[in-house]
Amino acid sequence: MVDMQGRGDKADNFAWEVKKIKRNIKRAETNKRGKNIQIL
Repeated sequence: MVDMQGRGDKADNFAWEVKKIKRNIKRAETNKRGKNIQIL
């Protein structure tokens, strides 16, 4: 039970990190297209 819970939390955290990274990349892309100034 506890093991599964821990694994689930890790998976959720990982998914959240991936979502954040993707959002940052998307923001960087739009900034690049818009201004051509901001670089990650």
